[in-house]
Amino acid sequence: MTAQGCVQGAKPKKRVFVSFASEDLAQVRGLRLLKDNPDFELDFYDESVREPIHSRNAEYINRVIREKIRRCSVTVCLISETTHKSDWVEWELETSAEERNRIIAMALKGVESAVLPTLIRQQGLTFHPWNPAGLGVLVVVLEGLQSLNQFHHNWITYRSTCEELKHEKFLWLAKAGPYAASANPDVLLAERVESLISREHAKWVSAREHVEKEVKSGLESYGLRG
Repeated sequence: MTAQGCVQGAKPKKRVFVSFASEDLAQVRGLRLLKDNPDFELDFYDESVREPIHSRNAEYINRVIREKIRRCSVTVCLISETTHKSDWVEWELETSAEERNRIIAMALKGVESAVLPTLIRQQGLTFHPWNPAGLGVLVVVLEGLQSLNQFHHNWITYRSTCEELKHEKFLWLAKAGPYAASANPDVLLAERVESLISREHAKWVSAREHVEKEVKSGLESYGLRG
């Protein structure tokens, strides 16, 4: 079984993959009704997979689900008393971990306790009680925490700055561009390099402060201290 939810709020889109046992489809569809509430910031879409995980169609289904997981940064596992028996849930959680999604474990309505799926037990994740309103806050917090350590994004940014610095070096060596008419190209190089590095640092600080502010706000909304 599985479901995929794309979260859309007034702010930038928040995409959430939702994993659940196919037996719980009716309850998950009930959760989807919340999207009609203008104050509820999440929007869910689901598709239940009843095929056995080792069926002839499993390879195709795996590819489709993995692609949906890749488009999200958070996976929500909705848990009932039988969720731990679902091979699809186990696979989806393992795949979410491989894709570095943050994982939220939340009980379905009326579920007080349950055997948790293997990965959730192994990672010691919190088993949250049923709280649709709080789910949106949790997603914001986890996405914020993930953004604080966006190594892939940072790598791309740093590589871009590196290429700009190399470009400056070649212009300086060739005495081309702004260096062609400069009376002191060495001083100009130092000034331009300092400007590039300062700009990169300012962008990093600004982005981090923005994320930290959102995380703190989300924690406070959920009754936690940042």
